Amino acid sequence: MRKIALVPVVVASVVAFAAPANAAASLPASYDLSQYAPVAGEQGSVVDSCSSWATGYTGFGLLMKEQGIAGGSMAPMYVYAQIVKGRNVNTSITTNLQIQKDQGIDTRADYPQGDYDYTTQPTAAQRANAGHYRISSYDIVSLDDNLKTTIETAVSHGYAVVIGFRVRQSFDSLNPENDAYTPGENGTDPIEGGHSVVVVGYDSNGIKFENAWGADWGANGFATASWDFVMSSDIDSVHVMHKLVTG
Repeated sequence: MRKIALVPVVVASVVAFAAPANAAASLPASYDLSQYAPVAGEQGSVVDSCSSWATGYTGFGLLMKEQGIAGGSMAPMYVYAQIVKGRNVNTSITTNLQIQKDQGIDTRADYPQGDYDYTTQPTAAQRANAGHYRISSYDIVSLDDNLKTTIETAVSHGYAVVIGFRVRQSFDSLNPENDAYTPGENGTDPIEGGHSVVVVGYDSNGIKFENAWGADWGANGFATASWDFVMSSDIDSVHVMHKLVTG
């Protein structure tokens, strides 16, 4: 089992993303961005860095490939280390995205600290390089009755949607033969903590998402979940990452 922890939601001064009125009538019945998704990352079992991996590696990587931006994969520890400053603690999706908007994020090729060093801070040169890769903005989504339509709108516009949720025990065992996450009740499928993943597609049944627990989890790092799950109380937060800016 990889490292999981309850992920707090931090309120930021951003405009909440919402689907336009009557958007559902004009949305594609299904949409899939997984062709742009990076190879599944590996958060590991030690560091509480799921929000940094979901935003800085998976979400950022998807947007880079979709926009045809060179540079390779991004370094989650560039963001995580600055937030935790040597403490192995959970971080919010909002705080991660704020750094990626204000500073950007460094590439893994330029970040020899690697994927698990949360103590060593970025150098001035690494900060300068990170400035070439930033998100233009991000939004916090209201968890209301329009959530399904809002997620469909964001995905079909090519945005990366990051969901934070209370992960249950059955999530650990998803594999190629069983890649549908169908959480049970508290008594039979207890909550283990909090986690973050990136939505890469949807259809009438629900969402497709990418995790950062390696390609041996789920179906090469991907899994599905129903709209009932998305609309359930297990969901803690939903954020939308907008297009990247470079240079």
